[in-house]
Amino acid sequence: MVAFALRRKGLDAVLAGRPIEGEGFFRTALEEALPEGERVRFLVCLGDALIDQALYDEAEQQLAQALALGDATGSAQGSMADVLLLKRSDAERAIYLAEQCFALGDGRTTRSGHETLENLRGARLWTRKAQGLLQLERRDEAEEAVRNAVALTVEAHACDREADEIGMDLAEMVATSPPRRLESLAFASTHWRIGAVLAELGEADRAAEHFRIAWNADRGGKYRMLAEQALNRIGAPAARAEAARDLR
Repeated sequence: MVAFALRRKGLDAVLAGRPIEGEGFFRTALEEALPEGERVRFLVCLGDALIDQALYDEAEQQLAQALALGDATGSAQGSMADVLLLKRSDAERAIYLAEQCFALGDGRTTRSGHETLENLRGARLWTRKAQGLLQLERRDEAEEAVRNAVALTVEAHACDREADEIGMDLAEMVATSPPRRLESLAFASTHWRIGAVLAELGEADRAAEHFRIAWNADRGGKYRMLAEQALNRIGAPAARAEAARDLR
């Protein structure tokens, strides 16, 4: 119970945009004798908190420990892919790990029957692949990967709506019916990732639209802050509480 409480407090802090605070909870838990599965979970959480502080080498060390112990959920694989992409150190391995992450998580989301989250999970796979392909100087493939990510995100928003709303475009869907609380972080994370890839492709206007949706989906948390920072970097207008106008 103590470990569970520490993990919850740590995750709450990280998702609120306070990774240093979250790191403290995760390190405290890792000082205890934990079952192997629990240790893996805390190592991944610690790695993610370190990523948020741009401490990529240390994050890689923690995630390597998690992978050595074995993570059947795919979380360690996904986070390690992110570190390698951020360090620009091994794009091919990052793509491989991203695919592993997706494959390992497949059974859990399929059993849940949650089509919205399954589409978002697929979109995150394609954004990671797009980043890796860009680093490998395979721009055409990267652009196709981004198109796949955007298409899956559109499907995710459509799945989250009533049947009579499915005819709307994505901008209308987001504006008239924001994602439910359970899914808001998944939407925010995915749109922020898509925006980051589009910005790297030099498509600042399209990137800004996705950053704004991320900003709206995560009210006052980690992705809201990341999206606003990204908007400032590309010189886009400040994030506003309205949906993107034209996602393609």
